[in-house]
Amino acid sequence: MHTWTTNPERVGDALREALQVSLATQMSWREPYDSFNGWRGAIEDSRALVLQMTYVELDEARGFSIAELPLPVVVVNVKDAPAGRVFTLLHEFAHLALRPSATGYRQRFFPGGRSCRRR
Repeated sequence: MHTWTTNPERVGDALREALQVSLATQMSWREPYDSFNGWRGAIEDSRALVLQMTYVELDEARGFSIAELPLPVVVVNVKDAPAGRVFTLLHEFAHLALRPSATGYRQRFFPGGRSCRRR
């Protein structure tokens, strides 16, 4: 069972496997936007919507997620550098995958009754 206290590397490995992005694939992304676009495509293929906000200052928000089914949402700030957007994209996606309110979505990544219980 994956919980908020589960080793983050184990959760990361499970999400990487579910998104079907191998380390070799990730390492092949050479340009700054290749990584963002690669992860964005994998997350969108998992049936989540990825948006970029334009009129919010970076010190106000780097991003956020909305765990509503049938289409969860991750939003990142276009004013952030590509590496910052990747971090925010994956950070918010992890919230979607582990959030109790997104149980149906979480089951796509942790089938067999595994769940997250916020402590």
